[in-house]
Amino acid sequence: GICDEDEEVRDTAGSAFDQLCKQVGARCVEDVVQVLLEQLNQPDDAKKAKAVLGFIQVVSTRAKVVLQLVVPMLTRQPLLSEHYTLALQKIAETANEAMVYHTSSLLPVLTITLGH
Repeated sequence: GICDEDEEVRDTAGSAFDQLCKQVGARCVEDVVQVLLEQLNQPDDAKKAKAVLGFIQVVSTRAKVVLQLVVPMLTRQPLLSEHYTLALQKIAETANEAMVYHTSSLLPVLTITLGH
C-alpha cells in the first residue's frame, strides 16, 4: 500500500490514490491523512516510519490538498514529537515550494520545538 517499504508498491498505491482523488475528491484525502496520522501516533517505531513513507507518497501525489490538512494536524501541539518533526522534514523535502504557503504556521512550532 501507500506505506509499503517497497518504493514501487508505494508508487502504484500513489497512482491509485491520485485516481481515487479525481473520482471522489478531497474526502479521500482526509480519510487517508487521518489514518496516516493515527499510525504516526502509534508506539511502534516501525509503524511510525511507514506512516512517514505514506505521508511522503500522498504529498508527492497531491501536495496542495494534502498540505492543507497535514500541516495544521502536525503542528497542533505546541511541542512536536520526534516523529512529527521527521514527518514534517520529509514532507517539506517532497513538497518543495508548496511548503512556502505554510511557513507562518510552521515557524512558531518549530522554533519552540528546536528550543527544547
